[in-house]
Amino acid sequence: RALWETITAGREWRGEFHNRKKNGELFWESASISPIFDAAGAITHFLAVKEEITERKRAAEELRRSTSLLNATFEATADGVLAVDRAGVIVAFNQKFVQMWRIPESVMSTRDDGAALQATLDQLSDPHGYLAKVKALYAQPEAEGWDLIEFKDGRFFERHSMPQRMGEEIVGRVWSFRDVTERKRAEQERERLLRDRLLILNSTSEGIYGTDLDGRCTFINPAATKLLGYSVEEALGQNMHELIHSRRADGLVYRAEECPIHRVSREGINCRLGTEVFWRKNGHSFPVEYSASPIVDNAEIKGTVTAFVDITEKKNLEAQFLRAQRLESIGTLASGIAHDLNNILAPILMSAQLLHMQ
Repeated sequence: RALWETITAGREWRGEFHNRKKNGELFWESASISPIFDAAGAITHFLAVKEEITERKRAAEELRRSTSLLNATFEATADGVLAVDRAGVIVAFNQKFVQMWRIPESVMSTRDDGAALQATLDQLSDPHGYLAKVKALYAQPEAEGWDLIEFKDGRFFERHSMPQRMGEEIVGRVWSFRDVTERKRAEQERERLLRDRLLILNSTSEGIYGTDLDGRCTFINPAATKLLGYSVEEALGQNMHELIHSRRADGLVYRAEECPIHRVSREGINCRLGTEVFWRKNGHSFPVEYSASPIVDNAEIKGTVTAFVDITEKKNLEAQFLRAQRLESIGTLASGIAHDLNNILAPILMSAQLLHMQ
């Protein structure tokens, strides 16, 4: 109807519409229809120029779908994304970027990258360092960059930047930002716990060492190196059973398969013993009391941790106590015998005295 009203009014009509081929197939065509006038200015007929544009329409629809998908992905991503051309004009950004950086809409509407950059600096722990890195990347169009940004309020962003290319030509730069605050805080907490555990490990008087599934030393504390006579460097990576536990107190070979510590990582059980010896670097043994437990990570045994103490003094005290007990028993026995003898001899002595008096 609009077509007919336009051309009958003496005007040219341009447009696109569906048409149908002889075989019934629908197709798109572009048309330009103009009225033809006679000498008196009356419309005598119409001239139509048509072009089939089915493929072009399909390509345009595919482009529209792809653009829609790209925009949806662009907005759905967890990262804030900013694209800037070589002239410093913001050509694209998603709402996540605006939310993460808390940049006013009035600034983003200017499309001025410099203004947006200035709006972020007051939030940063090191604004000068941040700005220097941005300028350095802009000065090297082909460079890629990654760094960690710390905010005054405790947030952390990972920043990645790379050139934007159209074919072989660099037309701008794309910046992406990911909020890693929770991950960074978890890392800091793990580091704090590790420091605390290392402090405890290095402060305890108990010797402590860890081994992997092959029995090789993975860590050893100062108390253990002092008790064993090996340095940290000498112990790490060594098979600890062969190094300090391969012989029994009588010097006979102590096979790893028979060692309770060896079984801990194989069977996932704890053990505690106070009847064995460890051997020092100088070749001397000393009695130990030890406990060993499996090292478990995500329900998988990774190795064994063993804590031990030198019980030489304890053994000496026990020996002294046993000697004292034996002496006390002997004294008690002697006292009893003397008492019994006295009971037996008393009447005899009394009778002897009476006979002497007579």
